[in-house]
Order: sequence, then structure tokens, then C-alpha cells
Amino acid sequence: MIRRVEVRNFKKFKAMDLDLAEHQVVVGPNNCGKTTMVQSISMCCEVADYWLQRVVPSERTRGPDGRYPSVDLNLFRFNSLPLADFGDLWTGKETGEPVSVWLHADQYTVGFEVLYQGPEVASVRPHQEVASRQLARYGRNPLTVACVTPLSGLDAREPVYGAGVASRRLKHARGGSVLRNMLLAISRHEDKWATLQDAVRSFFGYELSQPGGLDEILVRYRHGPGGSWHDINNAASGFLQVLLVYASALHEEGAVLMVDEPDAHLHMLLQEKIYHHLCGFARKRGSQLVVTTHSEVIINAASLHDLRFLSAGGLREVPHARHAVGTLRLETSDLVLAETETG
Repeated sequence: MIRRVEVRNFKKFKAMDLDLAEHQVVVGPNNCGKTTMVQSISMCCEVADYWLQRVVPSERTRGPDGRYPSVDLNLFRFNSLPLADFGDLWTGKETGEPVSVWLHADQYTVGFEVLYQGPEVASVRPHQEVASRQLARYGRNPLTVACVTPLSGLDAREPVYGAGVASRRLKHARGGSVLRNMLLAISRHEDKWATLQDAVRSFFGYELSQPGGLDEILVRYRHGPGGSWHDINNAASGFLQVLLVYASALHEEGAVLMVDEPDAHLHMLLQEKIYHHLCGFARKRGSQLVVTTHSEVIINAASLHDLRFLSAGGLREVPHARHAVGTLRLETSDLVLAETETG
């Protein structure tokens, strides 16, 4: 489990330290950095995996300059967030200092950094201060993260894509374009398919067909046993949102499950249900759950222990759920003034 994240020079976060709980509900106004928080964790895990795959264990040592070896990363192989230029990764595009993210977890404390080389190339390496034994621990048990974004629209037709396409598009908030591919992959695992069917049945009483097709993937649903089958193109957005959330979570299988606005497209009764359902899902699978939301329903459903407000000072405790809801209704100028007065 991640206990603390330290982010430097990444997008909105010039310097941000974030303490996380086993199940965390993160709230805050638009543009406060909730998505940036999710992306920073995802990026650190991707960069770490990339480095570990390209540097053999015998070479994972500091050189004469005291630094670990670096490896180049091409922009087109970077998946954590959509970028047109690596410079967009840096706060204010000030690329002189590395972007760095530290993960303080139960088993290890590691930090990785990204150094700007050009618009399409960066180099990555562990932070100089990472202890070699901590790096070795991480290498034996690297962190896996599942990022779930709101429904982005379903493609009318969807071919079978190669490995890695679904994960990349999910992180780029294009999950709707690979929903059928994820369903096809999940259907090949009996236990995962049963879990997905149970979730769909619990929310809507629907049943999914086994994905099939040759050049294109066909997935259908029906309202109950004996009913007519319909292509998921005809499904309502609320059903597709629930389907995408659970398909993404089962497809990615992360030790940390980060769900951005699971309440999107859902009626208030289903907003509360999906929050509690996700908590149970994460506990059953031994995953840490991080939810970002604007939903008053989810804010009120979460325990105060799990609720945090994201501000320039980090993740702050909320004395009462109504305080969080009221803060979300403030104008930007009011928020800036409040930060100034309390800073």
C-alpha cells in the first residue's frame, strides 16, 4: 500500500506531498490537481517498470558520479498521459530540473526521475538518494496501478487491438474506444467474467453475452433471462459507465485502483452504490482504492477517515462532509483568498 507520494516539478505540482489511506476519497474544485495526482503515481510506476526492464540487476548500481544509470524514453512509448511534447510534463515547461516522484509504501521507499532531453525524448532513472536495497525490493515486487477514467464515448465498431493498446488508451481517458477489447480479454478468465457479470446484474439486472466476432468484436446485453439481445452501442450511458469501471479494474488488475469520477453519468442512488461496491471490490482483491470525485453523494457516503480535500498544501482532512461540499461550490477567487488567509 502507498502511504505517501512526493511529487516535484510535475504539471501543476511544483512541490506536492500527498498522504494516502487504504481507501481514499479525494475531493476538490476543478483544476485543483486531482487528475494530476493520479497521473503522477501512474507515471512513476511506468517509468520504474521501463527502467527495470532495460537495466539488468547487475548494473542497477550507482556510477562514479553517485547516480544510477539512465535510459532514454521515446515520447511515443510513454503511456501514462497524452503529451504532444515532453516539455508539457514539467511545471510551467521549466525543464531545467528533473520531474521526480517518490513512493513511500509498506515494503519500500523509492523515487524515480525524468530528465528532459528534447520534445520527443527524455531519460529516466532512480533518484540518487534511493537506497540500493530499497530499489532491489521494488524490483522484486513492483507496484501495479489500475487507472479508471470516466466513459469517453463508445466507438461504433471496434477491431481487436494488440497488447498494451487498452492500457494506453485508458490512461489517455479513451476507455470507450477499447471497452470491447477489455471485455474480450476478461471473458477468457472464468472468475473475472463471473465477477463482471455479477456487477452488471447487481446494478441493472442485465446480462452480457460472451464477446465474439471475427474482424470486429461484438458484445451484446439483455435485460434479463429470455429477453432480446441488444448491441452495447444501444446501451444507456449509465450502464456503459458501470461496465467501463469494472472492465477496466478487472483488465488492469492493480495493487492500487485509482478511479477518476466513478459517479459520471450515474443517478444519485447508483453513485452511492458504486462507491460502496468499489470499496468491497478493492477489499476483496486486496487493492488500495483512490477515488476522485465531485459527487456530493459520494462525499456524504465516505467516512471522514477516508475523505481528503486536495489543495495547494496537499491532502487535508475534512472536519465534516458538508464542509467539503461547501468548498466545492466556492468560486476560484474565493479559494485563492482562503489559501492565502490559511497559508
